[in-house]
Amino acid sequence: MILQLECQETKATLENKGTININGQKSVGMFAKNSSELINSGTINLATGLSENEPNIGIYTKDADTNVTNSKDIIGGNNTYGIYGKTVSLTGTGKKLN
Repeated sequence: MILQLECQETKATLENKGTININGQKSVGMFAKNSSELINSGTINLATGLSENEPNIGIYTKDADTNVTNSKDIIGGNNTYGIYGKTVSLTGTGKKLN
């Protein structure tokens, strides 16, 4: 896991403006919970995941109150997910997974 945000009581924001390279397995580029905000205005490169049950994920949250905004590139191979989230906004001209 590269960028992780876990706030116990207050909402926080995590933003990627650069490049995140995920070269390992069963990895996540950005993660947050507890009504936070994840913003990707950079690039996330994902290595091919091990299998569909053990993927690499660019941006991940299972918290419905954490907002995800992606305006740039999330690039990956087989067995990868660009974004796994419940409240997601896609803006800009970002590239989709290959």
